[in-house]
Amino acid sequence: MADPATDEPEITLSDSAMENGLAIMLSNLIRQNIADKPEKFADLKRLCIDVGIEAYDIDVKLTMSFDGGKLVFRDGIRENAQVLIVADSDSILNLSLISIRFGLPWLFDKNGMEFARKFFSGSLKIKGMVTNPMALVRLTRLVSVT
Repeated sequence: MADPATDEPEITLSDSAMENGLAIMLSNLIRQNIADKPEKFADLKRLCIDVGIEAYDIDVKLTMSFDGGKLVFRDGIRENAQVLIVADSDSILNLSLISIRFGLPWLFDKNGMEFARKFFSGSLKIKGMVTNPMALVRLTRLVSVT
């Protein structure tokens, strides 16, 4: 849970993730997004899920463990990850460029269409998308810089 005394997000790196560059970048991105747009904290509070991310081109894997306002980055992918995103590192970082319109990811601009192209070509895979659609919407809103 978020720190009840301050109602601030808790975003941390586990000891195992301290050397994981992608985990460091994503944790800083999410911290900055919440600082810039405090309403994004609501999405962090509503997420209770483990999301695995694999950047196959740089052989990096991590798990984002969300627990109602708390987020812990861990090196490697946990067995219980309900969602798994597999793509090259640029595609993973470019998820932050997807626009949000009407509270949903917008796939009808340049960045959204590029995401859709990679998804449908299979170069970006998302396992658990059908069973966890709202978690993915919240995650996208949380990492989006828009």
